[in-house]
Amino acid sequence: MWKPAELGRRRRSIGRDGLYADGVELAKTLDLSDWSDPPVNLEACEMCGSPDCGGAFVSPRRAGDLVLLMPPLDELAREIEEDRWPLYRPSWTVARHGVFVADEAALRRVLPELPGQLPPFTRDEAVRCLQMELDPLLGRFPAELRVDRERFVAGPGADLAADLDALDALLQAWRGSHRPVTLLPDATSEPLWFFADDRDVYPAARTPDGLRPRFEPGLVAT
Repeated sequence: MWKPAELGRRRRSIGRDGLYADGVELAKTLDLSDWSDPPVNLEACEMCGSPDCGGAFVSPRRAGDLVLLMPPLDELAREIEEDRWPLYRPSWTVARHGVFVADEAALRRVLPELPGQLPPFTRDEAVRCLQMELDPLLGRFPAELRVDRERFVAGPGADLAADLDALDALLQAWRGSHRPVTLLPDATSEPLWFFADDRDVYPAARTPDGLRPRFEPGLVAT
């Protein structure tokens, strides 16, 4: 995930506003984006003016006091599974930096177009976003969500198989669940370290309520 420290909005050209996060352009054509009918295209075609033309789609969600702009998971999955031309290409910025996360009040100050009511971020969406951000360690989206055990060489305990069993059980328990979740800093939890594909990853955290999915830079889904 990506929680920028600074948000801004400025005019890019005549009648065209851009949204910027830590100096990175997140949206090019806010005035052409249709927030009433998600997923939302942040880079609508400036030639025809249609919000369905172009390609930088996100799905807005709420998680407690935070707003997320995540890839359009269902639309992407259908297009990949049906081998169709991608109409709902995710925002390049979100694909590169991870799911965009911002305090709702701060985001609304620069993005008043944001609807008052937003769908909740669910358990199913959380683990599918985690799959995308840790690609290919939990399978390649939209394939079955499961730990690719051959890629893991070490874990938080002495028994790597048991640690991976616990991670797999968490993923399966959350997959398909539409229960809303919140995102909390992991200061009060214990991030669980794994070494896979020559990198350190922390895909879960031990909390007072049990094992929970964890995102960089330190957000735990509860």
